[in-house]
Amino acid sequence: MQQQPQKDRIEAPTMKESFNVLFFAMKIHWATIAPFLHVRFGPESLSWSALFGFVLLFFVAGGSGEPAMWVFSLLFVVLLLVHRVNGARLRSAGFQQHSQDCGYPWLAMLIPGIRTVQRAMAFEILICFIVGALLLPVSQVLGAYVMLGGISMGFMLGVQREVLRRRQQQVVDAEMENRAMFGNRNMQDE
Repeated sequence: MQQQPQKDRIEAPTMKESFNVLFFAMKIHWATIAPFLHVRFGPESLSWSALFGFVLLFFVAGGSGEPAMWVFSLLFVVLLLVHRVNGARLRSAGFQQHSQDCGYPWLAMLIPGIRTVQRAMAFEILICFIVGALLLPVSQVLGAYVMLGGISMGFMLGVQREVLRRRQQQVVDAEMENRAMFGNRNMQDE
């Protein structure tokens, strides 16, 4: 019997593993900011990320000793409860949506000139930076936390757009493959 040589070094994470860790961290931070900016979340959108987000807020508030972070954390919990109750009410009335729907950006949609949800979600990045900057004199920790929310919002918006693009491409690919396998006409006839 030959023994396997032991690895003396720790292997670097793969690109996919690194992205997954980054996505996990950004989703948790996003989940602590989004309830202030969105309504009508999908039933699974704020599940595990909101739980870990609460833990993040607890550590940030406790570690910084900032009363403003405790107030923010309390508002976060209240908003989560409000969103859960409203979501259950909408679903019982027959409203259907994707389980991971990240919600409707109600605040950004109030801004004149913002007409599409995608544009509103992009504008939320700026909202986070502006509100965070305005909060800096009150609490540097809370202001910086909200400003970092702009980065989380931007990251999650980019991921959402890429996922949608890939899903749309998969639909087109499946349609082309379906025609190639089962269709009697040339795919270029249309």
